[in-house]
Amino acid sequence: MDEYLASITIPYEEIAEATNNFADENIISQRTSGVKLYKGQLISESGQLINIVAGVYPVLKIAINELKISFCAYLKNRVNNIHSVFKVSEYSDDVILISKHLTNGSLNKHLSDSQTLTWMQRLHICVGVAHALNVLHVDDDDDYDYDDDDPYSFIHGNIKSSKILLDEHWEPKLSGFGYSMTVKRGEAHRPTEYWDKSGYRDPAYNDTKCLSTKSDVFSFGVVLFEVLFGLEASTYTPPNQDEDHWNFAKVARQHYEEKRLDYMIDPDLRKQMNLQSLTVFSETAHFCLKEVRSQRPYIDQVVRKLEKALQLQQKHDQNQKEQFKATEVESRISRHLKGKNMDHLKIQLSDIELATQIFSEVCKIGSGGYGAVYKAELYHFDGTSSSTIEAKIEDEFPKKRSTVAIKRIFQREDMQGEQGFLREIELLSKCKHPNIVSLLGYCDKDTEMILIYEFASNGSLESYLGNPNNLTNLSWAQRIQISIDIAHGLSYLHTNAEEKEIIIHRDMKSANVLLDGN
Repeated sequence: MDEYLASITIPYEEIAEATNNFADENIISQRTSGVKLYKGQLISESGQLINIVAGVYPVLKIAINELKISFCAYLKNRVNNIHSVFKVSEYSDDVILISKHLTNGSLNKHLSDSQTLTWMQRLHICVGVAHALNVLHVDDDDDYDYDDDDPYSFIHGNIKSSKILLDEHWEPKLSGFGYSMTVKRGEAHRPTEYWDKSGYRDPAYNDTKCLSTKSDVFSFGVVLFEVLFGLEASTYTPPNQDEDHWNFAKVARQHYEEKRLDYMIDPDLRKQMNLQSLTVFSETAHFCLKEVRSQRPYIDQVVRKLEKALQLQQKHDQNQKEQFKATEVESRISRHLKGKNMDHLKIQLSDIELATQIFSEVCKIGSGGYGAVYKAELYHFDGTSSSTIEAKIEDEFPKKRSTVAIKRIFQREDMQGEQGFLREIELLSKCKHPNIVSLLGYCDKDTEMILIYEFASNGSLESYLGNPNNLTNLSWAQRIQISIDIAHGLSYLHTNAEEKEIIIHRDMKSANVLLDGN
């Protein structure tokens, strides 16, 4: 502790300069304990200005309690969700504790705002605070120097939403350790005074006159319901009832047990919630509010439950995001192809998945930067059975089964995959020539973009060039014929027709010349 204090102690003059000599206009608040909080700016060792809060503590015990928790978090390397002391100084009989100013203030100021503080953010905050309490209650660490046979816990004793501070990224930091207590693990503490007279107070104290880590769990349960309802417990009074400090916890329990939580939850906030996430969260909060301490969970159990609620919500939000993206992509593609009479080329995703064994590696024959290609047997539109696509048999387009190449296009941030998908459908559906690869079908279900081509069994021309093993496979006459056919294909692209404009290929190379069985 001496080494720790020496490392964070700075001269009083630096703090006086940072707070403009503790000017009245820099006072943020004055607590009932006599602690005065001042805002200020301190120059760091690197020369940067840091926004700080300097607390002047006339009562040494309160200052020591704050330092104990900071020291504990420092030794355990668990400072992420604890608002630790940053620097310390002293003047006369006062101890001055300096902490970093957190941009978004305390949680209680944002409870009613479902837009600024979304359900996902609320879950993240609750998980962070639970982790902070876990550090105080049970989080053993080899670096923390106490006897493992006689471990200690810290009881915060004053958990409430106003003690949870939020930084610029809405990361929570638990604060207000001035009245914390150190006890042997599993034991209770009999305080000389229980200062909490608000709705966070542990009702078991009335009979036992003692506090335990389960007292923190009860208070945290109140915070969980505050987060859920968007209401502050210390200022809440139910309609048509006399003021009662237990009312908020009673109302929360009552609404949970009567399955009427929706009456208390902000409708805009409720729309953001996944039902499974809400169920796990509310069940956990309810268990925290049990009047009998032995029926309440330990904080490490609360951590696991809240993490599960967060994971369920993250999974739900990711699915929603993917579903929205899929709908957006499908809508864009549908708008682009609307009125272009492409129904005969549409192939069901389920049929493609069946043919490729759900895009199995066994069926894959190639892959590149824009997609993967699979070989499969598939039913598709039979363009040879009729000269017009209007010719249907019992409302079904004529089909045939053949070996095809299935190109599954990757989703890309630059949307080039989507642009290429649309371009190929639009251009190849107009191209009818023996030396232009035929588009047999496409699929645009959800986020999938799939093109189905006729299968060229002899691969690409590139594979026969520069490969000694393949040089003799193509005679000079075959090479001449292939070159002529390529020219015929390009000539067709470059010729204007009734339903086709001139097309410039722009990627002409031997790798893009495919050879069929003949």
